[in-house]
Amino acid sequence: MNWGKGLIIGMSIFMLFIIAMVIAMFNQPADDYDAQYYEKGLSYDTTFNKERQVITDNAKPVLTIENNVLIIVFTAAAKG
Repeated sequence: MNWGKGLIIGMSIFMLFIIAMVIAMFNQPADDYDAQYYEKGLSYDTTFNKERQVITDNAKPVLTIENNVLIIVFTAAAKG
């Protein structure tokens, strides 16, 4: 086999690979896009600030489980 036949065979195998990948990509299901993605990102600051406030106030409750009962003990008076 001369180098011309090898080159053509190699190019055709590569082209078949590319065509197979294009077909596989178009057969994939559509991505699930979250329409509220950016709004959730903008409102995350409020959640983050609440979590930071718990840490700065040392207001973490103590959670214990006794006899299948969840007991929540707050370190100080809690509102809400």
